[in-house]
Amino acid sequence: MTTFRPNKPIKFLPQKVVKLMIDKLEAEDPNIFTDPHKTFADLYVKSGLYLTEIVKRLYVGLADKMPDPMHG
Repeated sequence: MTTFRPNKPIKFLPQKVVKLMIDKLEAEDPNIFTDPHKTFADLYVKSGLYLTEIVKRLYVGLADKMPDPMHG
């Protein structure tokens, strides 16, 4: 089995930079994390920081649209 090893070390963005970029996305479209019809993709995922931050915001933004299994 061959393992891919890049010639250069992989550098990840700091969490604060990811949050800043997601904040900017939300500033451009304030309803982006409250619209259940929106979809998101991170085509160059490495660490998953973008997807993790998006899921956190969707969890809050869509809370009133998701069924609560504890009270349901």
